[in-house]
Amino acid sequence: MQRAGLVRVSSMTAVCNAPRADRESVHLSLGEPPWKTHLLYTCEHLATKARLKVYERGGTRAMRQCLECGRKVGNFIAVAGVTEPWDDELEQAVLEEYERAKEGWENNRKSAWEAATDDVNSRWWHEYDMYRRTSVWAVKRELVMKRCQGVCEACGQRRAEHVHHLKYPEVFGLEPLWDLRAVCVPCHKLIHPHME
Repeated sequence: MQRAGLVRVSSMTAVCNAPRADRESVHLSLGEPPWKTHLLYTCEHLATKARLKVYERGGTRAMRQCLECGRKVGNFIAVAGVTEPWDDELEQAVLEEYERAKEGWENNRKSAWEAATDDVNSRWWHEYDMYRRTSVWAVKRELVMKRCQGVCEACGQRRAEHVHHLKYPEVFGLEPLWDLRAVCVPCHKLIHPHME
């Protein structure tokens, strides 16, 4: 009888149960997020003007407003002599533009993460399929089928045709036999509803 051992097909390593994409690479591919580059956070407030800000509750304060980003610059100032109203539209427009940029960046981040994860998953499944064609897998499969005498270990009634991993190994070929179960096709489809 052949002895089961370690198999290396290309890298043949996999993270247990869920291969992962590299989060840092995904973030680097997107460039800097808006909270590091947007005018709302990078403006140097080189041009300001004294204006009156009227609050919802009726209070009025005089302060300097940046003419580029619309934000308050510095402390409150004396109201005397300040007559120009605060430009709420400028302040709101910059804030809305920032929110759009932030939402766009987040959407791009999610899409890039999904694409990277899909790529890692497809490589992992390709390597797993290659492993299942090896003699090491054939020996392990045969040992599991002998252990259960060809009967499904899930329902105990039908003939076992598949071998199911309870968890995937770090390195294919090193999974212990207790992590493998012989199952019939209907039971395996219950475990993996996506199976054809």
